[in-house]
Amino acid sequence: MLSDKLSSVLEAKSQAMLDRLGIFPPPVDAIAVARGLGMVVAKDANQQSRGRFVRLPLPGLNKQESILLRPESRPERRQWATAHEIGESIAYQIVAEWGQDPRDLPHGAREQLANLFATRLLLPGSCFFPDVTKTDCDLLELKGLYKTASFELIAKRLLDSDKMAVVTIVDKSKISFRRGPQFRPVPGITNDERVCLKIVHDSGKPYQRSGAAMFVQGWAIHEPDWKREILVSTPHVAQGASM
Repeated sequence: MLSDKLSSVLEAKSQAMLDRLGIFPPPVDAIAVARGLGMVVAKDANQQSRGRFVRLPLPGLNKQESILLRPESRPERRQWATAHEIGESIAYQIVAEWGQDPRDLPHGAREQLANLFATRLLLPGSCFFPDVTKTDCDLLELKGLYKTASFELIAKRLLDSDKMAVVTIVDKSKISFRRGPQFRPVPGITNDERVCLKIVHDSGKPYQRSGAAMFVQGWAIHEPDWKREILVSTPHVAQGASM
């Protein structure tokens, strides 16, 4: 589980970067952020990964910090890859401010830190969580505000708030993600969630349902060759909690 100290460091680093560049979301254009930091952002059709941070040699002793992106049809993927590589470029700063020794970090920790930073860069807590409250946690409205973030990223970001919500993502009728606050595992899907899910899946339209124990909101993210539904479920006792 993400520690409070690391969470604070990540939120502060991303916000300070936006403030320094004079970027006032929503939305956040990660490519504009990278260029504002003096990085070159270019395409590399031959690379395997979605994005790659490199220091390219220049005449003399300097090296140019660059982000190379694999061509992608979805702009949100380019935005995520860029935000992730920005996180990679400052991972050592994050570790230092977190107060950890890089040698003690487990394998893959740098990648995870970059992911956590990218989420906060595209969805800054200072504006995102107030917007969640203003929109009554409407995923479609939030996507309209935060155009550079995917529906999935927006839904998962809700779990970083103090809202006692459960986020469920269903791909092709199978649950691919289900977590509670702070990304904790939660019990299986409830009857109210099942009913909401079926209506959303069949109609392709948003639906909400207030059951005995929870308030369930559902959205259909349907494409010609892929059907995804996202549920956000909030226990009635937690609906009045601050975001």
